[in-house]
Amino acid sequence: MNVLKLGAISAILSVIVGIVMIIFSFLYIISLVLSIIFYYAFVFLGKKFNNKLLIAAAWIFIIFNILVITFSVLQFAQIDIGIFKFFIMGSPFGSQFFGRYGASEMIVVMLSLVFSLLLLILFGAGLIQLRKKVEMAKITGLLYIIGAATTILIVGAFILLVAQICAIILLWKAAEELEEERIENEIKKVR
Repeated sequence: MNVLKLGAISAILSVIVGIVMIIFSFLYIISLVLSIIFYYAFVFLGKKFNNKLLIAAAWIFIIFNILVITFSVLQFAQIDIGIFKFFIMGSPFGSQFFGRYGASEMIVVMLSLVFSLLLLILFGAGLIQLRKKVEMAKITGLLYIIGAATTILIVGAFILLVAQICAIILLWKAAEELEEERIENEIKKVR
């Protein structure tokens, strides 16, 4: 009798876990879409101040996120995409990756991680180039560089979180400054 009840409880928990995985999968994809919008704001900022490094780094992040979304949706639809599964390591499906794939795929994952960290360093350098034009650009850029460089020590992940918060504040302040500048220019036109 207890085995039957245990089986019933297991089935209920299995359904709940399945629903939670689906919800987290959709939230994961939503966060990637929001990340694209975040990086596009830096494309805009880079164009405004003619910062090609920032523009390039932000576009690469956007393209990478689009690829991750694409492969995540394909994985969710259970379409086998072979070696490209490394793109979805951060998704709820990533936990299945290690059991099914070997060393060559792990090398691709590690190269992808190294590429992402190098891209964060370039992104930080692009922000530092804005130091005289945008408030908090230098400190935010330095935090991205230090965070990426120290990620292997785990502390880098926390530094990158602080860098992300600083980037949000930077974008907010830049938007306010650009709005004030636009209003001042309109007033000058009227006079």
